Amino acid sequence: MEELGKKYLNIEDDFFELDHEQKTAIIRMEYERPGDIIEPSAATKTPRLTSDFIESVIGIFDYLPLKYKLQIQVAFDDMEGYNEEQMEDICQKNLVLETKTRYREARSHNRLALYLCLTGVVCILLSIWVNNIWKDESTLRDIVVYVLDIAATVPFWAAMEIYFIDNKERRRRLLDLKMRFAGIEFHSKA
Repeated sequence: MEELGKKYLNIEDDFFELDHEQKTAIIRMEYERPGDIIEPSAATKTPRLTSDFIESVIGIFDYLPLKYKLQIQVAFDDMEGYNEEQMEDICQKNLVLETKTRYREARSHNRLALYLCLTGVVCILLSIWVNNIWKDESTLRDIVVYVLDIAATVPFWAAMEIYFIDNKERRRRLLDLKMRFAGIEFHSKA
């Protein structure tokens, strides 16, 4: 089993062109035309890249060694009137927009987690208040306190999931885009 582990220690070399000195992975992609990666229905000033293309670029980071940057080279059979600089500009703007969108999404989720925590605190205070005000032991009192305890616990668990699980993934994706993306080049195959 140990020999098998050694054999696959640098398995990334079998899949990607890695420049070990520059700590860069070069990924080559081929498409027939830019229309294959540009959203056809997007009526924006700058063409929007398809979510599939953006997700495939972001997903590549998962397979690369952690300290490696990603350099992408995209080749087209037909450039459809675009030149290399235009395509690079379109891609760069789309990736910056994606980064900003993900950052806003992370902030929105953090606000939601804060509201959930506040809801939990209010439910705890309400539970304490009910315990202090409602002195007689009754089944109805026990049910109300039990429901308030659950109502206090569930928002805290949901907030912790957002803070510690979801946000970790979002932060990693944002850092990948900001720190590990070396660039993208577009050219015609001919």
